[in-house]
Amino acid sequence: MSGYESGLSVTPIPGRFTVTGAMQQAHERLLSVFDQENPPEVINLQKLVDSPTSEMIVALDGELPTNYDDWLEIPEERYIGTLSLLFLRTMTRDLAQIEHVAVVPSRQGKGIGTALVKNAIKQAKAQGVSRVDLTSNQSKLAAQRVYEKTGFHTRETVNWRLEI
Repeated sequence: MSGYESGLSVTPIPGRFTVTGAMQQAHERLLSVFDQENPPEVINLQKLVDSPTSEMIVALDGELPTNYDDWLEIPEERYIGTLSLLFLRTMTRDLAQIEHVAVVPSRQGKGIGTALVKNAIKQAKAQGVSRVDLTSNQSKLAAQRVYEKTGFHTRETVNWRLEI
């Protein structure tokens, strides 16, 4: 995929892959960009990788692993971006939701977030999805520019949530 810095690879984590300690630590580090004082717990990474209704897409510094064993050897610091792509089937259409788009702060503004989102859109199209949704905090102006640049638009809607 072009449009981002050279030496970067963006790809879904292979299905049926056993999450390594380095991958777990990397995602904990990446998601700390949302709240450094109280970072979200990364408790479902293996479940997401195993699920037929989700894709974990990562940005790696360097070349893509060529086989399963190479994936097991990726050190934590090579993971420089991530996002979760969730698939949902309703009675009328197939949808997707993008969650947890995160790029390490030292590499933000270099097209990595855009590459992650474009890869998610490509994966969604391959699954026959007719709509991809995401939410973004109003304070995340750079993220919102990425979403606009990749074709997303805001909608007039009311978001409802129940924490249980």
